[in-house]
Formats: sequence, C-alpha cells, structure tokens
Amino acid sequence: MGLVHEFPLSDSGDVVVRILSDVNGSWGGTCGASLWAASTAAFPWIIATEERRCLFKDCAVLELGAGLGLFGIALSKAGAARATLTDLPLQLPLLQHNISSNLDRRSGCTVEARALEWGTPLPAWAASQRWDLIVGADL
Repeated sequence: MGLVHEFPLSDSGDVVVRILSDVNGSWGGTCGASLWAASTAAFPWIIATEERRCLFKDCAVLELGAGLGLFGIALSKAGAARATLTDLPLQLPLLQHNISSNLDRRSGCTVEARALEWGTPLPAWAASQRWDLIVGADL
C-alpha cells in the first residue's frame, strides 16, 4: 500500500508525525506521492525551538504543491492558526489521509487539503482569504 515515514516532534520521540507515501502508485497520485528533500529538512528546523515555532504562531498559511503534506503539517504543529495545503486533484486523497492521520483537534489549527492547479485562474476560495504566509517546499 505504501511506506510510512515517522518524524519525531520532540527529543523523546514519544509523539511523531506519520506520513504515508505512495511508492507503488496505489493511491493514483503524482510526483507528490513521494517525500522530497526540502520538506524533510524543513520539518526538524521548524519544530526545533520555541523561537522558531513562534514564527508561525497564529498564521494563516497557504502551501503550494503540498504533496504528502509534511511541510504544512509541520507548520500546523508549530502553531499556525490555519493551514491550507494544496496540490493537484489526483494528489488530494493521499494528502487528506496524511492530514487526517496527524490532526490534533486540541491544537486549534484548521488544516485542509484543496485542489490548486498552477496556470489556471485562482479559485475564489484562495483569492478571498487573507494569507500571512504562502509557502512551498520542493517546488
């Protein structure tokens, strides 16, 4: 079915983010069905210190080309108020699975997966929002 990657949120390793990748194509995704280097490098940097997590506290974040969602999930764990992770429609089932698997309803962060295709008109849902950060890893 896929390969599960684990990323610890603390030095004790007792709480982890689990990301399912689609190494054999069973989810029907695109190149976003694999983990890429920038998100795996950014994850520990974002959560490493309180000072870094504060950079994202209460932010509304739009992630472009979220793929498996690791970067956006890291931002949600760092304290973002809202994180909208976008990718091609084919990628959304696996992206939504990873968001749901790591969702902490107590955090107060709203995390959602939305379709966003580059080169097409900006959807109303994206244009009507205020974004503090627009980010992308491995674009």
